[in-house]
Amino acid sequence: MSFECAFRVQGRLSPEVVAALEPLRQARAITETELRGVVSDQAALHGLLARFDALGVEIIEFIRLPSPE
Repeated sequence: MSFECAFRVQGRLSPEVVAALEPLRQARAITETELRGVVSDQAALHGLLARFDALGVEIIEFIRLPSPE
């Protein structure tokens, strides 16, 4: 079951880093960046977390957003 989530990370991300975190998209960026996207399942979430780690991106907050239903 897929779900939408948001990650708040430290600093601004380059377009290349944002692209590497597909399917997430940048929602806003001031001194922190918010990325939102639909994650297909827990395995995909763990894959995203591994990509954050490999890219050296510090996650400040993770939110599982409520379903629109």
